[in-house]
Amino acid sequence: MTIQTELMPTGEQLLLDYILDDLSAIYDRIYNIADRLIKKHNPCNIHTTKTGYTLCKQYNTVRSVKGKEEKRHYLCCTACEYQSKTGCPIKCLPCKLFLCGSIPNGRVIIDRLYRLKVIAERKYKIALFPYYRTKNEILKDSLRKISYGR
Repeated sequence: MTIQTELMPTGEQLLLDYILDDLSAIYDRIYNIADRLIKKHNPCNIHTTKTGYTLCKQYNTVRSVKGKEEKRHYLCCTACEYQSKTGCPIKCLPCKLFLCGSIPNGRVIIDRLYRLKVIAERKYKIALFPYYRTKNEILKDSLRKISYGR
């Protein structure tokens, strides 16, 4: 029986696949810790209005709605193309680890999220910029950083 070598992954490709699997598990673990911290402490004071909008009480912006100025509290993730009425359908670690500068008295949560960010970036080389990307996009960028030693 002949083995078709061109269809078999190379040793380097197998190694990258193992690294990607490990990195994916680490990514999920850091994401889940950050998610639990944010749900427990609710630093953005996220709430749902009677009309069904999900807003935060910290992030004030003034936007023109039908020609008149209104003060509203938009979530940072409003600009994300993946955002839906039910929330975030992707596991974007950079977004999960981000807190805007409007968080009052959030030092503990900010410190904990910062430590997770340092672990993700420095120890595991997870690419935490730019925001609003899927887990797969982030892991591909991270693998590129690891492969090229950046």
